[in-house]
Amino acid sequence: MNCYLLPTFDDRNLWMKLLVMLRAYTFAPFLILRSSLVHIHLAAQTSMIRKLPFILLCKIMRKPLIVHLHAAGEIPLFERTPQWIVRLTFLLSNRVVVLSSAWAEIVLTHVPETRVVILHNPVAIPLDLRPRGLDHPPVVLYVGKLEARKGYADLLAAVAEVLPGFPDLQVCLLGNGEVLEAQQRAKSLGIEKSVRILGWVDASQLDAYYRRASIFCLPSFDEGLPMALLEAMSYALPVVCTAVGGVPDIISDGKNGLFAQAGDAGSIRDLLLLLLGLPGLADRLGANAARTVEEQCGLDRIEVQLQDLYDTVESEWRIRRQGFRESTQATAE
Repeated sequence: MNCYLLPTFDDRNLWMKLLVMLRAYTFAPFLILRSSLVHIHLAAQTSMIRKLPFILLCKIMRKPLIVHLHAAGEIPLFERTPQWIVRLTFLLSNRVVVLSSAWAEIVLTHVPETRVVILHNPVAIPLDLRPRGLDHPPVVLYVGKLEARKGYADLLAAVAEVLPGFPDLQVCLLGNGEVLEAQQRAKSLGIEKSVRILGWVDASQLDAYYRRASIFCLPSFDEGLPMALLEAMSYALPVVCTAVGGVPDIISDGKNGLFAQAGDAGSIRDLLLLLLGLPGLADRLGANAARTVEEQCGLDRIEVQLQDLYDTVESEWRIRRQGFRESTQATAE
């Protein structure tokens, strides 16, 4: 299978955004024309609007189309995105890939005619994982965009109540977004000396933070199926998260992770204290988490599922095109 990746967005700065978008709109017609199948990843609002020209090109050029949905929540997709665009996108697609059974239900509730397929995000399983020692202070790790819906403020509030019992605890927040706001919030809580807010980091740095962390926490208000959560699980980290979006498809509370209540700093505090006080429980949850990700989201498994999807869609498309040609010939005769 030969694939060509055409990025349409770059988050570094305005000029890079414009350059990448211009390049995508310039080359897309030629690449779509040469392709046997087109697979478009999109989210809600501007992401879906930005991809609409590519979707229309696929239909004009009669190419089979798979749309891969990464929307964070039902409201951004079905209330803040023009509904004619959402409906048109789903109905023009040969398949709409969603990340979880919860998202399949959401999509089918709003657009019942959608041909939905569930496919989890793929994760590369890290090699050479070593047992986490006790030679350094415990580290709570957050990876994700710093924005209100991700719940980073609740994590900071929880940490402020955990520190009296575990004064050597460190918290690392990785991700762009509200960096200054997060720093100010940590300072207002009096925990700035225990909190590191590092913004965006590259892949090698991220690997190092996953390996050093003791607990992963992502207390989001809504999600698709966050890559950071799956990555943390692959590193055998015990995770504290919320039962939102596609997360319950992967996390079983008390077995391979722990569920806090979204927006409830007290519940996050209690779970952090539980894991810090019971390292054996943390190790068991982390080991189960790693096993879950390898079984359900490993690259080899997702690759097979994706290839099966491509084969199915292409086969249906060929049969449909052949039937169209035959009916056209019969009409002409």
